[in-house]
Amino acid sequence: FTGSRRRLSGEPGSERPRPSARLVERTA
Repeated sequence: FTGSRRRLSGEPGSERPRPSARLVERTA
């Protein structure tokens, strides 16, 4: 998650909701 967080710093509006929504749908 360290590499993903570093990338989020550059585009937190495009990579943040993407993995979050996918994880939420998979867990739900």
